[in-house]
Parts: sequence; C-alpha cells; structure tokens
Amino acid sequence: MTWNTSASILARLQTFSSETAWSSLAEHFERPLHRYARRAGLTPEQAADAVQDTLVAFAQAYRAGGYDAARGRLSAWLFGIARREVASLRRAVARDPVGALDSVVERDTPEDEDALERIWDEEWRRAVLERCIERVRHEVEPATWECFALQTFEGLSAEAVAQRMGVPHTRVYNAKHRVSRRMRELAHEFNDA
Repeated sequence: MTWNTSASILARLQTFSSETAWSSLAEHFERPLHRYARRAGLTPEQAADAVQDTLVAFAQAYRAGGYDAARGRLSAWLFGIARREVASLRRAVARDPVGALDSVVERDTPEDEDALERIWDEEWRRAVLERCIERVRHEVEPATWECFALQTFEGLSAEAVAQRMGVPHTRVYNAKHRVSRRMRELAHEFNDA
C-alpha cells in the first residue's frame, strides 16, 4: 500500500498528465467525499457524480492557485468544494421532475451549514483513521496489532489481552503505546497538519 500525504499528492498535481497523482488524489479523498455526499442526502449514483465533480473542481482550483495552506487546512478547503457540488446536484434533482422521481433526495437530510460541516468533519476523521489503520497493520507484527486491536476495538483490559495472547502485561501495554503513537504520527502526515 502506498502512503501519500496531502502535500505529496498536491506537489504532483501541477500537471494533469500525472496519472499516479490523479489516482492518489481519488484514493485519498474518495471515501470521505462519497460518505459525505450520501449523508447529505444523495443517492449512491448522485454521490458518485458529486465525488467526480468535486475532484475535478478541486484539481482545477488547485492548479489555478486557489489553495493557500496559510488560510486553512486542505480538508476544510475540500469541504467547501464538496458542499457546493452536493448542493448543486440537489438543486438539479429538485428542478428535474423526471430525475426527481427516479432518484429522490432523502427528506431528513441536514440543511444547515453547521450540520453539514459536522458530517464532513466526522467523515474526514473516519477516513484518516481507516488509512492509518491500514498502514499500521502492515508495519507492525501481527501479535502487536492483535494486542492493540483487542484493547482498542474490543475493549478488553490489558490483563484479559495478556491472558488471551499468552504474553506479559508489559508487552500488551507497549503494543498499545507503540501502535497509538504511530497512528498519531500517520494521522499528522496524512493531514499534513
């Protein structure tokens, strides 16, 4: 699995011909964008369109110099683009009676900006966590990961994990500390905070 940071992807996006940069961009942002669009009320097909429209608008704006790291995080800038694209699709569905019948925007979707921003923040954090988990699982020994996962995801005590794994308590504590520290490092890299 290739580990790309936001900064490394952006550096390669200076030309539209960089296929690896484009695929890295999609890999990096597609999941949170799609989940955001779905939670904002779009159907799966509409969400896929919103993702593509967002990524194209993002790349065009970035190449035109629209992103300034000094003004805020990349994820916040991307959220603004995604919010605009999702709203545009929702308006198009509302104007098209045939399309509205075929693909109804869910009724109990958030309308206010704060709710949409909270959804984006949740989906962004979730995407970062998933990417970090994928990476760390490949970096540490399986037993180290298992000690961490049993404590963190299954809620077992260190004593229960040590007994289950047949290892000393110190190894369980060290595994959790090591993996947690590495996850924080990767999250920082991923976000280029």
